[in-house]
Amino acid sequence: MNAAETLYQEYQQRLTRLRQECPHSEQTDWMEEWWAPGHSTDRRVKLCANCDRVTEARKRCDGCGKEFPEEQLQQGDGRTRPWGSGYCAQCDRLGYAARTEG
Repeated sequence: MNAAETLYQEYQQRLTRLRQECPHSEQTDWMEEWWAPGHSTDRRVKLCANCDRVTEARKRCDGCGKEFPEEQLQQGDGRTRPWGSGYCAQCDRLGYAARTEG
């Protein structure tokens, strides 16, 4: 392992420890999340103002367009819902009913 790899590994360990020990008492406002410039994740997040850990994440329902905490959305699996989609409980029920009627 060269010096750069050693420094990066040490940084990752220290950042992980900071995020585990941080109380996350101050948060940023809601902001769009991007994995690279010009490439949105379609999520809005709040970060801890001290350690930059994502403390809350929201995403729009692909059915009604309302924003929900990410864990409340039924995620698409490519079989029953389109891959990468997310539906609130109500839209998921409505979509399922429409698929089974025909």
